[in-house]
Amino acid sequence: VGAAFGIMTLFCAVSYPVITWNLSAKGYSLLTASIFDYLIVPFQTLNEEIVFRALLLGALLKLSIRHTTIIFLPALVFSLFHWIFYSDIVWIENRGIVSSEALVTIFMFGVTTNALFLKYRNIYFPWALHCGWNMHRFGSKMVPIGEMDHNNRIKEYMTFNLLEGGVPIMVLSIALAGLSLFWLKRAES
Repeated sequence: VGAAFGIMTLFCAVSYPVITWNLSAKGYSLLTASIFDYLIVPFQTLNEEIVFRALLLGALLKLSIRHTTIIFLPALVFSLFHWIFYSDIVWIENRGIVSSEALVTIFMFGVTTNALFLKYRNIYFPWALHCGWNMHRFGSKMVPIGEMDHNNRIKEYMTFNLLEGGVPIMVLSIALAGLSLFWLKRAES
């Protein structure tokens, strides 16, 4: 658990400058919100990790499905879930289309967390990475540069388009996926 917490902290520290640079290039900035907004992130991500990693991947492992399928199929479901969730299910004032670029990044993030789950056979590391990934997005509010009112934050689906749809974050997600697949391959050989 301590190592997982270290991963979350490291990823938060590394991703913050990338996120702020990416947002500022697009005319947006992060406003720090209340501590409650940051504290809710572990619970929000735990829900997704239980459904996508513990339950879905756990069931696929029991079916003795090949590891490549266990890594890539749930990652596809994970990214499609985000697209469906924001285009149809979310409250009407926050509804919108998540871009294809953002979906690629979410898919690569799913590959990363699935590979970590397979390597460690628990959700601690995927959960920690997911917390680190979402901490700035949901803990802070994204607003146009110069805006100081939290109520003028952008819609949630747009946060995916601005962050995951941006080249720096997409490159980061591809690098993480490659690194996690390499670690898994090494552990299996």
